[in-house]
Amino acid sequence: MLQTLLLLSYRVAAILAVITPVIINIAFKGDILTSLLYAPLTSLVLAVIFIYFDRQLVTTLNVYARFLRKRSSAKIKQLRAYPMVKNILINFEHKLCPWC
Repeated sequence: MLQTLLLLSYRVAAILAVITPVIINIAFKGDILTSLLYAPLTSLVLAVIFIYFDRQLVTTLNVYARFLRKRSSAKIKQLRAYPMVKNILINFEHKLCPWC
């Protein structure tokens, strides 16, 4: 959930940063060179940069999620050594508990 929220907020910020040069160009009327070359080129460069960082962020979040899954499965293996906890874990795995 936190990973999705982080990724979503990054993408919204990236979209706003990419369209900012175009909005500035519309708000402050410039010459033809600014309108046809500088604003679109700046947006394109920003888009490429943000796409690169998006790929890095997704890769990092996937590695972190795998680490958390591996760590939680190791904790469950440690808890299975205790008989009372073992029964609770079996109930959760097979959805036999009344509130599931």
